[in-house]
Amino acid sequence: MKKKNLSVKKKIHNFYYKKLDDPIIKRIYFNFKKKMSNHITKGFCVAVSGGIDSMALSFLAKCYSIENKIKCYFF
Repeated sequence: MKKKNLSVKKKIHNFYYKKLDDPIIKRIYFNFKKKMSNHITKGFCVAVSGGIDSMALSFLAKCYSIENKIKCYFF
């Protein structure tokens, strides 16, 4: 049997960074980041219902968690 490939944890999430190249999304993300940085230090959770607004919130939360190396839980 082959050894498990553990390089998955080191993967850079280019999908999220490419989406932030759009100036409108980037402006929204920086506004989100400014408001979140005052309140979040260790981790946070996001409740996702499946609607458009909660999917956008989950995208912004995932970008924030990758950038700041904070745990983000989705429910």
